[in-house]
Amino acid sequence: MRVITLATLLSFVSITAAAAQSASGMDAMKYFVGTWTCKGAMAAGPTLDITLKFVMDSGILREWDEVRIPGTAAPYTISKSIAYDAKNGRWVQVQGDVDGTWIVSYLKPWTGNTEEWLGQASFDGKLGRNETIRTSANEFGFKNYANPEATKPDLDGTCTRSS
Repeated sequence: MRVITLATLLSFVSITAAAAQSASGMDAMKYFVGTWTCKGAMAAGPTLDITLKFVMDSGILREWDEVRIPGTAAPYTISKSIAYDAKNGRWVQVQGDVDGTWIVSYLKPWTGNTEEWLGQASFDGKLGRNETIRTSANEFGFKNYANPEATKPDLDGTCTRSS
């Protein structure tokens, strides 16, 4: 159950820090291309070391995550794809994890520096919420919540561009 909870918490760690709202469609996601190093503190668990790698491929942002969990030998891996849904004016993301969990989420246009994704996971069918606060071109903070109304994050952290 810990891995499933981890998958939910990490489902949006990297995808929620899109570029300035003035960028349209997938241009807003070019901000991510490269490698990021992150630290995340779980509310009821260990601090996690996370590496995020992004590539823009044919208008789709591809992402691979490696999460180092204290006490485990192999990283927990996640693969994601993000595209822009022009008809509905939002970004959509699909995710598959090493344990077979899948998550589908979306991001509506935003103002300011805070983006909010809403998504549903396969293992519980419940809606989760994630916020990212873009602090600079090379750093963002993230907060993952168990549901859209929650005020205390389950995972709180920062990511810094490493290449």
